[in-house]
Amino acid sequence: MIETLCILSRLLNGNRDCIEIIYNKTKNVEKNEIIQYYLLNGLKNHMIYTYNVYSLTEDRKEYVLSTDDEFPYKYYDVITGDERVYYMNLYEKTPDSFLSTFLLHQCQKHWAWIRKGLEYDIRFCNHVMINCLKIERFILIGKESSFGFPEHEITREFKKPNIKQKIHALNFVKTKHGILYLDMIINEFLSYDLYVAVILREDGTVESIMGGRGETPSYLY
Repeated sequence: MIETLCILSRLLNGNRDCIEIIYNKTKNVEKNEIIQYYLLNGLKNHMIYTYNVYSLTEDRKEYVLSTDDEFPYKYYDVITGDERVYYMNLYEKTPDSFLSTFLLHQCQKHWAWIRKGLEYDIRFCNHVMINCLKIERFILIGKESSFGFPEHEITREFKKPNIKQKIHALNFVKTKHGILYLDMIINEFLSYDLYVAVILREDGTVESIMGGRGETPSYLY
């Protein structure tokens, strides 16, 4: 950018007003080209969606915004989401109101493109697994007590597992119960403000899942 400013200064004999206008326009073009690329790429790969503008009158003074590609009423013209992106004014700052019309697809609705079902979609599985890693207290290690682990014990202490132990626990839950079950207990854990969802033993094996039985301790193998 410094080099660009120096060139403009020489060409325009140091006219600061003109330099500022050209500089700002150049910045807008660079930023808008990046925005345009990602919007078009997102629409093409069905990761985002947006509104089509359907003109109900010939003079286009009456129009309706709709996300449906098949509009059920009579209309005279339509500007699709792709066209709205293509027609962006690259020289002006893109307003937030324009960007807010581009929305992320809900993964449960649009990622199940494989006929077998959502649980076979690798993008959905990764989405759920990564979310689990970020949730505080979703997976904890229960410290061993000299009194064992009676159900009525309420003074048990917990500590945070490392990333390897978390991944082992998530893979166990996914293998035993499926990714949809894992997604379900995430929602239950967050909705009911539970303290812990998956408890590990100190050897890293899964002791319990939402209060239910986990896997066999490693010392019994």
